[in-house]
Amino acid sequence: MKHDVAIVFPKLDVSKLRVFDYSDSSFANNVELFTQLEYIVFLVYKDSQSVHATFRSFTARRVVRSAMASEFISFSNMLDGSVTLSEEFKPIANNYVPLKLL
Repeated sequence: MKHDVAIVFPKLDVSKLRVFDYSDSSFANNVELFTQLEYIVFLVYKDSQSVHATFRSFTARRVVRSAMASEFISFSNMLDGSVTLSEEFKPIANNYVPLKLL
């Protein structure tokens, strides 16, 4: 059985590269009342081409007592990952790679 399935990553111009981020959380959504945190990071070129760089969906390790606190924890984890990605691309692009938070 032959499958013609492939994942294609577009070639991005590193001089015009940007990092787009999105984070979200679900406060006490499980049966055990755990909080679920998520974020996703994209590398974007010209608003029409993007490559998924990283994502994470995980249960909060600390006790979260409000929806605002869970959103803040998710945002801080996302910001840590996206700033790291932006700094890693700085030597490759010979330029600062700007962040856009969604």
